[in-house]
Amino acid sequence: MYFFFCSYYYKTAEKNLLQLEHRNQLREIFLRYLDNRCSPQEIRQLLQYFGTEDRERLYALIEEQLARPVNPGFEHSPRGKALFEKIHREIQKTVRTDRKSRGLRKLWPQIAAAAAIAVFAGLGWGYRDTFHNWIDPVEIQYVNTQSGQRQQFQLADGSMIWLGPESSLRYPDAFRGAQREVTLTGEAFFEVSPDKDHPFVIRTGEVSTTVLGTSFNIQAYEKDLSVTVVTGRVRVVADEKQQEGAEVLLNSDQRAVFDAETKSLVREEAPDASAMQSRREGIFEYRGTPVENILSDMAREYGLALKTEGRLVNCTFYGTKKPEDDVYHFLEKVALTVNATIRKEENTVYFKGNGCGAM
Repeated sequence: MYFFFCSYYYKTAEKNLLQLEHRNQLREIFLRYLDNRCSPQEIRQLLQYFGTEDRERLYALIEEQLARPVNPGFEHSPRGKALFEKIHREIQKTVRTDRKSRGLRKLWPQIAAAAAIAVFAGLGWGYRDTFHNWIDPVEIQYVNTQSGQRQQFQLADGSMIWLGPESSLRYPDAFRGAQREVTLTGEAFFEVSPDKDHPFVIRTGEVSTTVLGTSFNIQAYEKDLSVTVVTGRVRVVADEKQQEGAEVLLNSDQRAVFDAETKSLVREEAPDASAMQSRREGIFEYRGTPVENILSDMAREYGLALKTEGRLVNCTFYGTKKPEDDVYHFLEKVALTVNATIRKEENTVYFKGNGCGAM
């Protein structure tokens, strides 16, 4: 009796293990399918797995289409569009039936997945993203920072983001379609994973930056917008494309500055581009930087109420501000360098310039 029990137990465990391995194998195949890496044999295997009596009517329709020859552009033809709508209606019928049966409710994701696999195998990839979004809708994520905050995180494609203070990034939890698109307000440093078939696009107000794989910094605070390339190549385009200078190509150590009044972009050399890699960690390296820009950096980085007085035209500064350096002492050093004065009243810092025309 003990031997029989053990034998039955181990046979059952072995069966369960084989079933688990089979499910894991199917899962891996399906993930490869979603990434456009499934072979015809693997697609057939998925169809066999999804083909049960509960979905017989749906599969009669799907398999009918698998046998049809496919011509380029079929998904945009009248018959292709009609077939798409027909399959959509069949799936919706399944959903309505699903509401009346708990058992079928559990099968709905598989039914939709099976429909997607068959349609893509029979029609090409024209409707791939539409079906994929039915099965597993993309969710939009938001990361926001306050004054003095920085966040580092990774996107679904492996791209790394360093989000600066007082900034926001809007992005999908999965990239689908022809391009990878995010929206930035504020400042961020990007290290984009290369993918020549899916360009990476950053929307920043009236400007779009497109890359294939590179590292660069974008500043888009209020009306000030600039793109600095550390490595690689990017294309920066203003929305007002009819304007002269609405598009520029940038290589390493170059910067594009957007003029909000003329809606145009100006390309300039950026020998300090490598400093952007330190900046993402809160280390500011200034090399002839306008003092007004430095004061804006410090206000955002440390949440300072900072007001300027007098004249700061032509005032520039060379130096480095590290996270461990006291910000008020750093501002005192900047003031001394450009013949300015600084004072603190309650929670506000006043920086008064006397002009730097002779510098």
